[in-house]
Amino acid sequence: EERQAWAQQERQLQERCGALQEEARVQLEKEKGNAQREAQAAREAQQQLVLVQSEVRRLEGELDTARRERDALQLEMSLVQARYESQRLQLESELAVRLEQ
Repeated sequence: EERQAWAQQERQLQERCGALQEEARVQLEKEKGNAQREAQAAREAQQQLVLVQSEVRRLEGELDTARRERDALQLEMSLVQARYESQRLQLESELAVRLEQ
């Protein structure tokens, strides 16, 4: 009876050990899956970051171009305004001379 009890207890312990090992294996597989998903999400986030950084650089380039064009147009406007003022003054002077004559 004692031997049978020990054998019974040993079988129960072996079954429990097997069940715990299976549980640990399932948990390990689950953790591996989670780690793979997280790694994939990190790779996708990195790719997205690279795309966004590229887009930011492109937009910064466009902004610089627009600023240069704006500055060039402001300079051109200043030149046109200066020419207008010069012509106006010249015409006023000519008109004043004609009036005196």
